[in-house]
Amino acid sequence: MCVSCMTSAEALFMNGVGILAVGRVGLRRLRFGPETDERREAIRHDTESFLRSMRLDPDRILEPTKATDSTDA
Repeated sequence: MCVSCMTSAEALFMNGVGILAVGRVGLRRLRFGPETDERREAIRHDTESFLRSMRLDPDRILEPTKATDSTDA
């Protein structure tokens, strides 16, 4: 097999993987809609629970939560 044929096959494979990854994100948005604050909080809670189950400190591993209080404005 020539080198140009192998490179073309690899490029085709990588393009297919990229298209699937982008499509998966799009399908997730179609199924669940845009990400809301409640959804982000639920994801954060699930992640913290998982880390605690592994005896890890979520505050050291995850970024601090952003304050959603808008009283400063």
